Formats: sequence, structure tokens, C-alpha cells
Amino acid sequence: MRVQIAMPCAVLSSSVEYFWLLEGSSHGRTKELALPDGSMELVIDLREARIPLSDRHGRVAIFGGAVVCGPHTEYFVIDNTDGQAVIGAHLKPGGAAALLARTPASALCNACVSPDDLWGRDAADLRDELLYAATTAERFAILERFLLSRIALSRSPHRAVRLALDRLRRQPHHQSIAEAARLTGLSHKGLIDAFKRDVGMGPKRFCRLLRFQQILQAVRREQSIAWPDLAAAGGYCDQAHMIREFQAFSGLSPTVYQASGGRHAHHVSLP
Repeated sequence: MRVQIAMPCAVLSSSVEYFWLLEGSSHGRTKELALPDGSMELVIDLREARIPLSDRHGRVAIFGGAVVCGPHTEYFVIDNTDGQAVIGAHLKPGGAAALLARTPASALCNACVSPDDLWGRDAADLRDELLYAATTAERFAILERFLLSRIALSRSPHRAVRLALDRLRRQPHHQSIAEAARLTGLSHKGLIDAFKRDVGMGPKRFCRLLRFQQILQAVRREQSIAWPDLAAAGGYCDQAHMIREFQAFSGLSPTVYQASGGRHAHHVSLP
């Protein structure tokens, strides 16, 4: 597998983390767990007009040549095919608010939808443009132009949401939420409502996801792990609490995740 990354222009940088292109052979049909991180993903298959995805309950949905994966708090399963060529945009948590027009991010929580449902016929035209592009650089430029044409700066995330996201990333604890509400003058409920609209879930759930992400990165980075120490550093009551949270978000124990490997921290290969 070969992965290429491109960074967005300044106007899109508050919404898009990066653009990516995945090409190559997976040596037969494989499945992967996609683990949640609260972000959104625009995915366009450049070879097959068929993207099968399964939720944690085994329910299968088949999309055409493109799909938008909303902010997830649950894992889902990607059914890959051999000889992939897939391009996409990884959207920041809360960043999609400027791209979704009147659709709140909360409407896409734990859901995957066709881009046509969000952007109409232009989304199908986007895939056609990408298919006929001659180079990877041209494809990234096409994808960037498409998102630039959809951005609505008046729908940027609420100031309180931006502040809460910044504070939670630095310290994913519940007191950061109350502090963000106090500094922006919103009521606690007002912040929760704005956070759900722009990020797709409540701040407490997002806080739990951030702590889960910290454990993912630590497990991926360290060969030998003192699990009680890791649980304490992550703000969990104890090791059992950390394991329950890890399983709730990934369907796996931390040790099984550590042994499974994968091309990315958020993608776990399945047998």
C-alpha cells in the first residue's frame, strides 16, 4: 500500500486536516475496523463504484463510488478490495460545520451517507473529474476546489465550541467544558447544544474519545506497557475502567489491539 498526503490551503485549514490518496494491493479481499476519533471523512473510490461498510452490529450498507463518514463514537468495518485507489479528505472535529451548509454534524453522528445527500449532483461530478485527472497533484487540487466552493464561512464553528475543542485537546477532562462555557458566556446547556451541532456529539462523549485516542497512541508507540500506569495517566479510575472504555469504542481489548497491527492507528486489520 502507498499513501500520499497533501495539506489544505489556508482557507480550508480550519476544516480539513489533510487530503490523502491510498493506492496499491491489499493481497486479496480484507476487512478493517475503523476506530472512532470524532472526525469526519470524505472517501471517493477511483476504481470501483461500490463501497461496502458494516456497523458494529453487522448491518451492511453499500454506497456508490463515494461516501461521507460522519463523526463516529463507534467502530465500523471497511470491506476493502485488492488493487485499491481511494482518495479522500480527513475533516477536523468540528471543522465540517463550514462545509455542511444547513446540515448539523449531529445528524451524521455514527452514520455514513452519500455525498449526494449533502451536496447534490455536484458530488457525482466530483468523482468524474477525479477519475479523469492525470496526476495525484491534480486530483488533490480538484478535491480542494470542490470543498472551497462549499465552504460557508458564516457557518464556522461557534466560538465557544472552538474554545472547548482547544481546551479538551490540551486536557480532556470534564472541567474544561465548564470553563469554556464560563469564558464564552454560554450556559452549560447552550455549550452542549452548540457542541453537538458543530462536532456531532456532546462534549463529554468527545472528551471520552480523546482519552481513548491517547491510549491508542500510547499502545501503538510503546512495546512494553505498564497498564495501571497508563490508565492513571489517561485519567481513568483504574485499569478495569480503561479496558471497558477501550472495548466500548473499539470492540477490542488494549492487548488485542496492540497485537493486531494495522496500516494506521485507527485501522485494525481483521482476519
